[in-house]
Amino acid sequence: MGLLAVVFLMISGGSYLAGQAYLSGHRVMFCVWQMVALAGGVACIYMAIPWWGGKRLETFAKHLYDREGNVAISGENTGKRKVIGAVAAVLFMACIVLSMILEAHGYFPHRYQQPWSAIFMVPFLVVIWILIRPATSGLFLLWPALYGLHAVLIVAGVPILFSGKWDCMNMLLPTIGYGLLTTLVMHIYSRFALGRLRYLARTDLPADADRGW
Repeated sequence: MGLLAVVFLMISGGSYLAGQAYLSGHRVMFCVWQMVALAGGVACIYMAIPWWGGKRLETFAKHLYDREGNVAISGENTGKRKVIGAVAAVLFMACIVLSMILEAHGYFPHRYQQPWSAIFMVPFLVVIWILIRPATSGLFLLWPALYGLHAVLIVAGVPILFSGKWDCMNMLLPTIGYGLLTTLVMHIYSRFALGRLRYLARTDLPADADRGW
C-alpha cells in the first residue's frame, strides 16, 4: 500500500504539475512532468500484473512479516486473472494520458480534475482488490470508497477544494491521503487480528470444545 501511494503520488503530482506547466507556457517542464506521470503509470502496470511486479511485492511483504510466521492462502492464479490485471493496468494508464490531454485543452474545468479521475480511478482500485484477494481484506475498498465520495462532494458543490499554493492538495489528498489512511486502518486491523489469534492459541479450551468445528 505504501508503494502504491508513492506510485499514485507520481501520477497525480506529475499530472497536476504538467497541467500547471502547460498553462504557464513552460513546454520543457510540461514534458518533464508528463514523463514523471507516465513513469508512475508504468510502475502501476508493473505492480498490478500478478505474475510480474505483483509477485515481487508479495515476496517483499513476506520478508516484512517473516518473524510472525506464515499463512498459506489458497487463491486462484489463473491465466484469466493475469489477462484482467494486464488489461486493467493498460487502460488505467491510457485514461491518465487522456485526462492530461483533455485538461490541457480545456475540455473540463481544473476544479473537476479529481471527479474526472474518479471515473477510472475507483474502478481500477476495485479491480486491484479483486485480483489480490484473498491476500487482502475488504478494508482495501475504503480507498476507492473515500475517493469516490470525495468526487461526489466536489460535484455537489461542497467547499472542500483547496486554492492558491495548496491547489495541488485537491489531487494529493484523495489519492495519497486516503491511500495512506486505508493502509493504516488495514495495518491496525491485521495487528488486532493477529493478537486475537495468538490469544486463542494460548487459551486452554474445554475437552469438548472442538465438537462444533
